[in-house]
Amino acid sequence: MMSNVPKDVLEAIRSHQPISDTKLAALAAMAIEMVAKHGQPSPAIVKTFLENGYQERDPLYIVLAAAVKVLSNYSNQAFGTQVDDKFSAYKVD
Repeated sequence: MMSNVPKDVLEAIRSHQPISDTKLAALAAMAIEMVAKHGQPSPAIVKTFLENGYQERDPLYIVLAAAVKVLSNYSNQAFGTQVDDKFSAYKVD
């Protein structure tokens, strides 16, 4: 909701289904690959990412987002932080 990513795209990402918007599909594939391969995406994923309108600096935003998410997750786990009510619909167990 706060990211302005359409609900159907979020659902597709969470359920590992195709994303109809090719630019968002390229972003999702790049983000997934960056995390899964510890920052070493395949040349094919990078090529598709760049061909869909992203720039060479944009993977750094993915690295930043992943780092912030890890920091948030680790902190919340360490301190037992409860999910805010307004985000409860997005909770992943």
